Formats: sequence, C-alpha cells, structure tokens
Amino acid sequence: MAHESAVSPTAGTAGREIELKLRTDPGDMVRLVRHPALLAMADGAEQVRRQTTTYYDTPDLRLAAQGVSLRVRLEDNGRISQTVKTLNCAAAGDTAAVAVRREWEWVLASEAPDLSLLKGANVTHLVSPEALTTLVALFVTEIRRTTLSVRLDAQTTVEIALDMGVVRAGDRMHPVSEIELELRSGRVGPLFDLALRLQGIVPLRIASESKAEAGYRLVTGRPPVPDQSEPAALSPATTVAEAFRHVVRHCLRQLLHNEDCALAALAEPGGGDGRAVRFIRYALRRLRYGLELFEPVIASSDAAVFATQCRALARRLEPARDWSMVGPLTRLAGIGSGEGIAPGTDSFAARNAAADAREAILAPEFTTLVLTCGGWLEQERWCERADPEIRRQLGRPVTEEIGPWLDRVYRRVRKAGIEQGDPEALKRLRRRLRRLHDAADGFRGLFPLAATRPFLAALVDLRTLVDEIQDLRRVDSLLREAGVRLGSEDHRRLAQRGRDSLSQLPEAWRRFKDAEPFWKRLGEGAGPRR
Repeated sequence: MAHESAVSPTAGTAGREIELKLRTDPGDMVRLVRHPALLAMADGAEQVRRQTTTYYDTPDLRLAAQGVSLRVRLEDNGRISQTVKTLNCAAAGDTAAVAVRREWEWVLASEAPDLSLLKGANVTHLVSPEALTTLVALFVTEIRRTTLSVRLDAQTTVEIALDMGVVRAGDRMHPVSEIELELRSGRVGPLFDLALRLQGIVPLRIASESKAEAGYRLVTGRPPVPDQSEPAALSPATTVAEAFRHVVRHCLRQLLHNEDCALAALAEPGGGDGRAVRFIRYALRRLRYGLELFEPVIASSDAAVFATQCRALARRLEPARDWSMVGPLTRLAGIGSGEGIAPGTDSFAARNAAADAREAILAPEFTTLVLTCGGWLEQERWCERADPEIRRQLGRPVTEEIGPWLDRVYRRVRKAGIEQGDPEALKRLRRRLRRLHDAADGFRGLFPLAATRPFLAALVDLRTLVDEIQDLRRVDSLLREAGVRLGSEDHRRLAQRGRDSLSQLPEAWRRFKDAEPFWKRLGEGAGPRR
C-alpha cells in the first residue's frame, strides 16, 4: 500500500493501493515461485507468510453495495490487522488493467473486528454507522503468500506477491493462484513491462476480480455480468492526449471486464449468453477505430500492429458472435417460442465456434495485447518521438481537432451510399457506420445534448437497420450451412423480416443525410459545453 499518511494506531494508516493482478495455473505458480529468472529480479530476500482473512458485511450486503469491503487478517507471525478497502477503481480515468483502491488499515490486539475504529471521520463516509450493528462473517481466504521486492528503475519499486490458496464461503470454494504486482513507488507504466517479463516465464492472464469480489460471488451465487459500459464523458478542457489515453484505457478495461463472462458463456451449450463475446468484439473494434482516428497525432508504428492484432482476434470471435445472434433474431422474426430455436443454436457448428472463441480468449496473445498496449500507452511510447508540432497539437483541447477527424469518417459513410441489391456494398456501409457511430458517440459529451441528439438518432436508426439486414442474412446462411431445418412458415417469416427491413433503408438513409453533423456547428453558437 502506498501510504499517504501515517497517524496514531487508533486512526490507523490511510493509503492508496495500486496493483496489477495476474492469474496462472497452480502448477505454473509452483514453477514461478522458484524460477531463477524471478529470484534474480528480487531486491532482497523473499518472505513467506500464511494469512487467514475474514471478510465481514451485513446479511443484505450493504457494504458491498456501498463499494467497500471490511476484513480482519491473521498472519502466522501473530500480526492481526483490520482493513477497509474500496472494491472498485477510484475513478473512471484510472489506468486499464491496474486497480486503484483506497485503503485504511489498523493493527488489532485480537481477531474480532474493532468497530469503534470505523466511526472515525476517515471512513464514516464509506461505512455507515447503521451497518455496524448487523455485521457478520461472510467468507474467508486462506493464502500462502510469497513476497519479494523488485526495483525496476531509480524511481519505481514493486512488491510481487505470489498467492496460492482458497476463498471459502460456507461449503463453496474458489481456488486462488494469482500474482499481485503492487506499486510501492514510482510510475504505473513499468508494471506492464514487469507483467510481460513474468509472462515470458509462465503463461498468465490478467485478473480483473479481487479476492473480495470472488468471495461475494460465492456468497450470492451470481456469475459475472457482461458489461458494455459507456466511456466517461470528456470535457471541453480535455486535451487531445488525454482524450486518446481515455479511449484506449476504456477499451482495454472493457476487454478485461468481459473476459470471464465470455469464457463462462462459451462453455455452455450453444455458447450461452453471447453478449460478453459481442462486447469484447465491440471493445476490439473501438480500440482499432480509436487508433485509426488519432493516427495524425500518434508518433509510433506500434499503433498499426495493435490494430492488426485487434482485427485478428475479432475475426476468431466472429463465428461465435454470429451464432449468438441466431436466438435474438429468430425471436425478432417471430419464429418459434420465446426461446427461439435453441436446438439449432447447439449445432456442431455452433459448438465449434464457441470452442474456437474460448481458445482465442485463453491464448497468450489476448493477454499480451492488453499488457503491451497498456504499457505502450502509460509509458507514453506512443508519443515519445513526436515532433514539436504534434506535441503542440496533443496539448490543445480536443474540441479544436475533432471536427476534421469526424468529418473524414463522415464523408466515407456518405460516399458508401446504399445499394440495396448489393450485399458487399451493405457490408462496406455497415463497417463505415460503425466507425462513425463509435467516434461520434465517444465525443458527444463535448457538445450540448440538444445539438447531438438529432444527428445521433438518425445515425443509430440507420446503423441498427443495416445491422439487422446483414445479421438476418447471416443467420439464414448459418442455419442452412448447419443443416438446421426450419418449417416453410419459419423460412417465410425470416425472409419477410429481411424484406421489411430492406424496404425501410431508403427512408433511413434520407433522414441520415438530412441530419446536420453536430460538430459542424462549432463556432456557430452551439459549440462545446462549457
């Protein structure tokens, strides 16, 4: 924990925990703990501790709802500590893959939590007094922790903690085999490079879930929930450099948040809930489009490499994504019951698509993309070779630069046009509409809501229609290729839905062309929000 203040034992210590968490198989963890390459990094001797940590909350999980955890930890050297920690990142702008949490810690004389310490001014805004009267022990972690310190450069020191053990909640158990890279001093960027060095020793995956969150999941029995979170709104004061960092961080966070959800769904018959796979593809696409949009100010050829890697990964997930649309679209067309045609979605082809998608997400390339891109961003390798003019541009408000960039994407959509009888033309239009929507939606917060609403509404209507037309065609093709037999009436309904959507395309295109792009009005009295 990076201490911000150290006060009396009664008040405890307050600080901020900054860490990158990684997971590996238990067998690989055993190899890593004793690996010469890891021990060679150590600045001093390693320490081994056994820790038993009990987490407390109210029966209705009021602390978790408030975004905090309360724990008491007993170590094998007799030390007992009580900690209050925030569960989620402190701010939306924090770095991708790196958790930043507030933390308060006290040394105790016994294993029972000292509730009087939670009534101090430091934490009363996190732990409400009424919650203290009904606290119960919810779950326990039993961990064997090996720690060693690593000095990465003159300013940066990291504590590596290798944890093996379990999280227990009643008769339910979750194994723990993870590495925590906690920043003790210095910059965040080198954490990514250290993680890549460790990945060169054993296979690793980035963990977006803390032990506390895993414990709460055991208690509630709820699986991870797919997330397509909106990026935090930018302000008119946001510089070009800040906007670029924000876009990349948000995309990487969304990749990681949906990873476990996608893996769980893909293990189910028929690929389960396909939203997480679609959200991962969405994050990959937005990352690729962001790299392309900011290309004029990126002074690094690595951006093109990342874009290629995003495209390759998205292609491997595409068949699973396509199969995930069968149920929703057949229901939309009125085919079958409320469950759509579930037997068809569990075809041999669907299972192969799900297996290949799981393999792609579990592959080292997935983790390497996030770590490499995250380190490239946080260490500012993307702009370290920028010439003076680009550096000046990076320091300007993004509102001064975004108009011409959006215009470039907008003109490509207008040029694509609509050719109702040409499937390839519609595919091209769909790609360009996605790019425009991602860019315009990401920067809408810079403008008054009334100025953005008409254009975005027309854009969303057109894009939704084109998406539906293309997906209906793809679903029909998938079902035929997989030998899934529909009745003649079902085929008729599917075809009719496609014809109805196609007939609406000219009017949607007209409304889109007539809608004034909101960024055109900069300087005309409807400029950026102040």
